[in-house]
Amino acid sequence: MAMNMREKIARAICGRDVSRRIAADWTSQLLQDVDRLVGELIDREWCNYLDDADAALSALETPTPDMVEAGQAVDGTITAEDVWSAMIRKAKEG
Repeated sequence: MAMNMREKIARAICGRDVSRRIAADWTSQLLQDVDRLVGELIDREWCNYLDDADAALSALETPTPDMVEAGQAVDGTITAEDVWSAMIRKAKEG
């Protein structure tokens, strides 16, 4: 099953956090062991970052005026704001 956007964001934030924690003590591991360990920790801990993912998605839900202008349909039949908000709401559903 494909990863949903909420999980992708949670895993990315978790990966950054895990990498920072391990980097502080990386000298005690071989480099390939560090990569394996990071992957294992992300698989185990990513769900602890869903609140962070939700916060990121909430911040993205309303596009800026510049974003709306950049994504506006050429013929004006649909607004970029409506499409963007619908996409983010769907991502938040998981």
